[in-house]
Amino acid sequence: MGGGGSILAVPLLLYFVGLENSPDAAHVAIGTTALAVGVNAYVNSYIHLRKRNVSPCIGLVFAGVGLFGSLTGAYLGRITPGRSLLTYFAIAMITLGVYMAARRESPRAGTIHEVDRVVKAFEECRVITNAPRDKVRVIYGLITVSVGVYMLVKVQGLM
Repeated sequence: MGGGGSILAVPLLLYFVGLENSPDAAHVAIGTTALAVGVNAYVNSYIHLRKRNVSPCIGLVFAGVGLFGSLTGAYLGRITPGRSLLTYFAIAMITLGVYMAARRESPRAGTIHEVDRVVKAFEECRVITNAPRDKVRVIYGLITVSVGVYMLVKVQGLM
């Protein structure tokens, strides 16, 4: 499954790759990132379906809701001016980054059926402890906030 790094892909495409100078740069960067996330989700869903880690019926419900949400989001994104879209995205990045950096609890397993596997994984691999995971979460959160602030400043023309 994904690790959440796609939130950094939009500003990287815009400012590191240099997409910001092309027409409709915001829409292209967000669309390209969404395509990459979609392909990743499809491939991982297929792998988990073959391993029987997911229920096809529940997956179809999520897919239907996700399809509706993605079509609605694509429409709203297309009618929103690029500058506004990037401003909202930067604010979301800052908010999520602060949340990741400030969160104190560790993530929980998804279902009751995963408890035995998670406990076994913790026993077999003592490297997975709260301390390193917390440090990584804080660092990733701070990076996300920093990139979000940079993006907000850049979009608003303050830089």
